Amino acid sequence: MSEYLRNQIVQKMLGEPKQSPARMPPARQAADTQPSSGSGPLGAAEVDAANALGAAYYQYPGYFKKGQGGLAGYQREKLAAEFGWSPAGMGKYEAALRAGPLNGLAAWGDSRTASAVAPELNVPECAPGNGYARANKRPHNDCRDAFRHAYWSALMAQRDEEDAAMLGDAYERSSKGPYAEVYMDLYNNRVARRIGSANKDASGEQIFDLVADELEKRRLITSPFQALKR
Repeated sequence: MSEYLRNQIVQKMLGEPKQSPARMPPARQAADTQPSSGSGPLGAAEVDAANALGAAYYQYPGYFKKGQGGLAGYQREKLAAEFGWSPAGMGKYEAALRAGPLNGLAAWGDSRTASAVAPELNVPECAPGNGYARANKRPHNDCRDAFRHAYWSALMAQRDEEDAAMLGDAYERSSKGPYAEVYMDLYNNRVARRIGSANKDASGEQIFDLVADELEKRRLITSPFQALKR
C-alpha cells in the first residue's frame, strides 16, 4: 500500500481534511489511481481467485446458495466445528441489546468507521472483476470487504473480545449470506479479534496498521473462493 493511499485512509478514519491529489507527484498519482499490469502485494492470489470464481459457482453450487436456510448439513457442521457458529441464534439487533447500550452504540460507531475507510482500498488488483473505478466502491467479497470486517472486529475486541464475537456472529446470521461468504467473514473476524484483544490500548490508527499488515501478508481471506479451499 502506498504511503499516500494510507494517509488518505487514515485521514478519512480520523475525520481530518483530505490532502488534495493534485499535490502528489504526477508519477506517484498515476501509480496510485490506475490499474497496473504487474502484481501488487495483493495481486496473484486475488487474480487467480477471480478467474476461478465463475467456475466455482457451477462446480460447487451449494456453497453459493443464497440464504442460510440453504446451508447444507455438512456446511453447518463445518462452521460449528471451525468457529462455534450456528445460523440459529441471536440476530444483530438482539446481540446489540445483549451487549448493553453503551457497548452496542460503540460497536455501531466502529462499524461506521470501518465501512467509511474500507472503500479507500479500491486499488489495482484489490477487487478483480469488480472494477477499479473510484465510483465503484462497495466492498463485497474482495480485500476491502475483508478489511472492513477485520477492522470492525478488532476495534470491538479492544473493549471486549467475547462481545465482539457475539456481535460479529450475530451480524452473519442477520446477513444470511451463502456458505463461502459466511466462512470468509467469520475467519477474518476471528483473526482481527486476536489483534484487538492483544492491543487494547492501541489507537485506532495503530489498529488500522495492524489489520492492514495482516491483509498485505495475505493472512485474511479476501474472496469466497479461498474459503472453498479450506
